[in-house]
Amino acid sequence: MADTEYHHGPWSVGTKYDKFDLFSYGKLDYLVIQTHVSEIKHEPKPVSSKSSHFYSIHYRVYRGERTLGTQYEEKEAFKYQGKYFLVTENHTADEDNDPFTGKNRVVVEVE
Repeated sequence: MADTEYHHGPWSVGTKYDKFDLFSYGKLDYLVIQTHVSEIKHEPKPVSSKSSHFYSIHYRVYRGERTLGTQYEEKEAFKYQGKYFLVTENHTADEDNDPFTGKNRVVVEVE
């Protein structure tokens, strides 16, 4: 994945990562869950897990603000009412899958 506003390319020591930034390490992408400056002791582990600073994820595309009628695919992410969500099932955004009130749960909130 190339550097973007949210994806900072390969992980490196001494880099400031803000909450919800992304970086690569090995063959995985990681989602930052706590703003921090990377240190060697915080080196990402090559497993799918949660550490104190980031989640490891295999793939992620940030889609911006959730919009009704938009097609979302599994492992994409979006922002909705100030919170961030990862998609767990392919779907088209509608009121039935509203992250807060919908009857169909097709996303998970990122802490």
